Formats: sequence, structure tokens, C-alpha cells
Amino acid sequence: MEAIIVSLITSAFTLAGVVITVVAQGKRNKADREADFEKQQQKINDTLSDKFTEMEHQLEKHEAVSNGRIDALTKQVEKHNGVIERTYKLEQDSLNLFHRFDETKRVADEAHENALHARERADAAHRRLDRSGADHN
Repeated sequence: MEAIIVSLITSAFTLAGVVITVVAQGKRNKADREADFEKQQQKINDTLSDKFTEMEHQLEKHEAVSNGRIDALTKQVEKHNGVIERTYKLEQDSLNLFHRFDETKRVADEAHENALHARERADAAHRRLDRSGADHN
């Protein structure tokens, strides 16, 4: 019987040792898993932070390029508007010149018409003088 009691006590201590070992190993495994999880989280956070910073830099570059393009387009639009304004003024000036040309042509036509009438009157006067027999010398 003594052997059974010794055997039970030994088994109880062995079982207690196994339980303590398993519990301790479980705690270490849990701590290791938590440490690994925290490392993974930190790695993910660092990666995301790096990516975010990289994206910010890319956005700043794109914004600078876009602003440069907008400035260039604004200058082109201003230049174009200046050309449009000058073209409009030139059109107005050319219309004025056409009107002045038309007026000058009308005046020249009237002068030409008057000159033709004067010539006809002069020719008629010469014919009358010739008929009257007057000497032209």
C-alpha cells in the first residue's frame, strides 16, 4: 500500500509539474504572440506611415506640376484674350478704313463726274466758238 501512496504522491507532483509547465508555457506563448502582434502592428504602422509620407510628397509634386500648368494656361488665355482684343480693334479699324475708302471713292467719283461735265461744257464752248468763226489765236 505504501507503494501505491508513493505512486499517487509522485503522480500528483508530476501532474502538478506538468500543469505548472503547461500554464507557464501558455503564458510565455501568449506573451510571445502578443509581442509578435505588437511588432507586426508597429511594422504595419511604420509601413503605412512611410507610404502616407510618400503619397504626400507625390501629391505635392503633382500639385506643383498642376499649378505650373494652370499658370501656363492662364498666361496663354491672357495672351489669347489680348489677341482677341487686338483683332477686334483691327476689325473696327478696317471697317473705318472701308468707310473712309467708300467716302473717298464717292468724292473721287463726284470729282470725276464734275470734271467730265466741265470738259463737256468746255468742248461745247469750243464748238460754239468754232461755229461763230471767232479766231482762237
